[in-house]
Amino acid sequence: MAGNQNDRGDRERIESAFPIKETNGDTKMKNMSPSALPHFHGLTIEDPDTFVFQFVIICRTHDYTNDEKKLKLFPSILKDTTLHWFMGLPGDIITTWAQMQQTFNNKYRDYCRSKDTKEDIIRMTIG
Repeated sequence: MAGNQNDRGDRERIESAFPIKETNGDTKMKNMSPSALPHFHGLTIEDPDTFVFQFVIICRTHDYTNDEKKLKLFPSILKDTTLHWFMGLPGDIITTWAQMQQTFNNKYRDYCRSKDTKEDIIRMTIG
């Protein structure tokens, strides 16, 4: 019973306040194999810069070069806590790919640094 209420709440959240502002809605999307897409889980071992780079390359390969197409595809490659974070953003806050990249990087760049990078930063601040 509680699961049903959570599911309904999640559906209402998705339908009522999607973080990416809808445009004209006439964008034609090509079918793309999910296995061709990178996925981001928000783990500390993941590199958000590499992930975004891979995503942009895949978008170019499939002719998803305008902001609207990238923005439509981006949420589908977020997994686990990153998808929950994304859906927790205020509605209609993101209107360009540059805004999405900045918002994503602000959240995950420092959190997902490699262990070596974190140790390098600690050494620089101590020594």
